[in-house]
Amino acid sequence: MIAKRLSRYDHLIARRAEEAGFDWRLVAALIFEESRFDNQRVSEAGAYGLMQITPMAAQGMGVKNYTAPRGNITAGVKYLQTLARQFPYGQPDDRLALILAGYFLGAGHVEDAQRLARVLGYDPHCWEESMELVLPLLEDPAHYTQTLYGSAPGSRAVHYVNAIQKRYALYSQYVTRALTAVTPPTPPVPQAASAAG
Repeated sequence: MIAKRLSRYDHLIARRAEEAGFDWRLVAALIFEESRFDNQRVSEAGAYGLMQITPMAAQGMGVKNYTAPRGNITAGVKYLQTLARQFPYGQPDDRLALILAGYFLGAGHVEDAQRLARVLGYDPHCWEESMELVLPLLEDPAHYTQTLYGSAPGSRAVHYVNAIQKRYALYSQYVTRALTAVTPPTPPVPQAASAAG
């Protein structure tokens, strides 16, 4: 059975994501993990809205009205594009995992983990057999003291990435990627009041 929609923001997510070259169901899965589609959610760190955008991130993406759903999604998708440029190597699923880890931790921490992976003899562009094992080491002083950006919640990042990928697979199975030309339905034109009567 195909779900009719994931949230009230489906068409907005689809338009922004697909224009940027992302499957909108992936972005929807990320939004679910970040905010459960709650546009009013504010984190303790001051991240706001559907994609949990901080004022600094919004500014970096050139988006002013990041508290509104449209601006929030625009900023989040632009950030994903930036991360995609920073992690250009690996198989598509591995790259996606690194991009998502970067969304959660920041690119610097993921790059630290990639450098650590090389030192330990792991493939820095592979998720399941390498980075999934190395990221939690960013919580260990024996390792993070040797990095540029210091400690990071690597175990939580692994859980975050895997949860999004699992939900994305589920959405891909049950929700169509094509949303009527990726535009919201046109509201009906109100009928003019009858002059007679």
